[in-house]
Amino acid sequence: MKRGQVAAFVILALIAVAIVIQYLAFRDRTVQRDQLGQIIETATIPPQLMPIKIGVESCIKDTLEESLLLVSLQGGRFVLQEPYFSTEGIATSYGSYQRRLTLPSLEKIEEELAIALETLLPLCVDALSFPAFSLINEGINTDITINNKGINANVRYPLTITRGNTTTLLNPHYEAAIQTDFKGMYATANHLAEQQTDFIKLTPLINSQYELNLLYTKENALVYLIHSKEGEELSYTFMFAVP
Repeated sequence: MKRGQVAAFVILALIAVAIVIQYLAFRDRTVQRDQLGQIIETATIPPQLMPIKIGVESCIKDTLEESLLLVSLQGGRFVLQEPYFSTEGIATSYGSYQRRLTLPSLEKIEEELAIALETLLPLCVDALSFPAFSLINEGINTDITINNKGINANVRYPLTITRGNTTTLLNPHYEAAIQTDFKGMYATANHLAEQQTDFIKLTPLINSQYELNLLYTKENALVYLIHSKEGEELSYTFMFAVP
């Protein structure tokens, strides 16, 4: 074999080795990034960021309660949808309309609570006072569940936090809960909304565990107010109207 051919083979071999080395280095860097991502998710939060985490946790709890208050007063909706009832000082959803049940399902109310929390939470977090840090919201992901024991919120609220030349992603799993018999209140509201006859059957509610108020409006609509049980963690009212 001629010297030139040997040199060519050597060069090709070196190129092949270089490609393999680059591939292995790239693969190692990729693994390191994956491992780093896992570490960020599971590592202990730095002490200097704990006040921010605690502040966010408090905001999530407060915002969940505010969301429940608002959504309940609006008949299970965060944003009222046409047609809805409105008069002086009152605006709420119809529980039934034109003899058709329009009260949102529990699954829909879970979605409405999640939308409310995701909308209102940044306002609370923005009001927190951490002048030494710059906080950037990277998005919110909320899952709300309503069960027999109450309302649970699972929240991902990643924040990019910068102080000086140091930037950290704070992305723990937040949880908040309200112990309340919302499911029972909803069942009562749903029962009332289903009454589409001229005679409203209130007999089944005589022994109800909820306080019930009825408002007769000048628009000839009937507004139902179902109050949470006395002694619950949060006092609120589920309200809807029937034309």
